[in-house]
Formats: sequence, structure tokens, C-alpha cells
Amino acid sequence: DDKGILEELLSEKKGQKIKVLCPKRGEKLKLLEMAVNNARNAFKIQQGTDDDIEAVMASLKKHLVLTNIPKRMECFDISNIRGKQAVGSMVTFESGKPVKSRYKRYKVKTVSKFDDYAMMYEVLTRRYSRAFREDDFPDLAVIDGGKGHLRIARRVFDELGVDRVDVIALAKGKKELEERVFICDRANPIVLNQQSAGLRLIVNIRDEAHRFALAYHKKLRKEQYYESPLDKIMGIGKVKKKNLLKHFGDTQKVRNASLNGLNKVRSITAKDANEIYNYFHLKK
Repeated sequence: DDKGILEELLSEKKGQKIKVLCPKRGEKLKLLEMAVNNARNAFKIQQGTDDDIEAVMASLKKHLVLTNIPKRMECFDISNIRGKQAVGSMVTFESGKPVKSRYKRYKVKTVSKFDDYAMMYEVLTRRYSRAFREDDFPDLAVIDGGKGHLRIARRVFDELGVDRVDVIALAKGKKELEERVFICDRANPIVLNQQSAGLRLIVNIRDEAHRFALAYHKKLRKEQYYESPLDKIMGIGKVKKKNLLKHFGDTQKVRNASLNGLNKVRSITAKDANEIYNYFHLKK
């Protein structure tokens, strides 16, 4: 009933127009129901007693065949667009609650093409190499992904000699909204009760890792977008600059483009193309 007021308040807070949707059926309603369940379970975990949290973690240890009670969990995610501005995130939960002082962001340094496994390998290697130096290990590492991502994590642990940390991977299954947990030395995933507090806890940490990675990725993209030689070219404003970067992928490819290639970009006129080409090839 207060949809209009809510939109106005949110728009004022955000600084831009916000539209509130109220789905009644279909996929959006299912997503809304999942979000409500996630929020409800997160609230229960946050408001629960120490005994409640201990019971949830003990249940995870039992059903996921863990060595440790997962009092401290670290979760990893990768965010990129076709390998560009690739970043990794690590978020930490202790006793079911986020510890933001322990969050870490990683700019991927060794992988230039789109290879999610190689990116995850780099991030995990950097994190757990440092863990040895600082004697700083979690009880459980959660990887956003499926069996392949778990295999990469296991490879990193074997190469580094990490033997005190459990590792699992969490991924959505073919069945709508079904979460599946992959564990080592087991071919098929474990499907926990989808409404259980234990599953909601690891889903929450996975979603938080995804949010944190995406926020960093967007930050780098924004920095790349705003800090560009294209800003210095006459006639190239925000829209044309955005179209150039979207078409070519990055500024270096715009720099190397031919006149013919520049003319194919949406909103770029023949005059614009000449200005861009001359800026990069004729400037002193």
C-alpha cells in the first residue's frame, strides 16, 4: 500500500530513481521467497543464543562430514567480465556472524584471459600461503562453485600442505533454487534440507562473498571508466566513451583500432573516428 512512499524514500537515499516491484507469480516471486527465507534465517542466526549457533555448526559438521566444527568460515568468490578487471573476495564468518575486519579483496594478477579456475587457484594460493606465515587458518573454506572449483581448492591445499582446514563448494543445482554442497572424496553432491539453518548459514556466507567481490569489481570498472585518455579527445563524452569501451573491451584496444573499426562503433561518427585515431597515432 505504501509502495509510492517507499520508492520516494529509497530514491532519496540512493540518489537516483528506484522502482519497487511486487511480484505475484513466476521466477521473480520464487526469488523473492528465497530472499525472505535467507533474511529470516540470517535474523534467526543473528538473534540466536550461543547454544543455537553451536547446534547449527555441529549439524553442519555431521552432515557435511567435516573434521572441524566450522566456528570460523572463509568463503571465496571470483568476479569478472570475460577476464577483465578480475577480482577475488574472501569473507569471514565467526560463530555464524560476519567479521568484516577479516574481509579481503584480491586483484587477480597472473590470469589475463577468462579462466575462473585459474583465478580461484591464484586467490586461494595467495590467501593460504599467507596463512602459513601468520598461522591464521579457518575451520572451513567455502568455495562458490561446483566440483571443478572444489578440485582447484583441493589442489591448492595439497600443494601448500594445508591439512587443518575443511573445504567444500556450494553451487545451485539444475532443480530451481536447489543448493548443492560438494565435498572431497565424494562423487555426488550433498543436498541438505533447503530450509535448514545450516544450509542457510553457508548460503549467507556465499552470497556475502559474491556481493563483496561484485562491489570490488564494479569499483575497478568505474575507476577504469573514469580514468581514460578518451576523456581528453574532443567530442567524446560519457555515452560515446562507454560505447567505445563496450565495443573494444578496454582503452588499449581502442588505441590500436583502425579507422574502419572505430567507424563501426555505435554513436561514433566519422569525425569522432578521425579525432580518436589522430589522438592516438598523430599526437606528439
